[in-house]
Amino acid sequence: MNRKKPVNRGGGEKFTKMDLIKDFIFFLITTACSMLWVMTVLLIISFVTLSYLHFTIEGMVITAIVCTICVDIYYIVKTVKKYKR
Repeated sequence: MNRKKPVNRGGGEKFTKMDLIKDFIFFLITTACSMLWVMTVLLIISFVTLSYLHFTIEGMVITAIVCTICVDIYYIVKTVKKYKR
């Protein structure tokens, strides 16, 4: 089988295109899990505090999207730092 040589970035760790593909797939998985987690937590909080906190579905979705974007930014920064080493 013909395998491509790993790319050496600045004398540090070697990585291949497959590593980048795996990181992209994990990014998508992280995004989906983050969105699901925040929505679940907000729904549980909404059910537990039924008469005290009034969340609308639109508000929950917007909050989940904002939290997911924060998690995605953290994941991207962490991944970029890993590849810069």
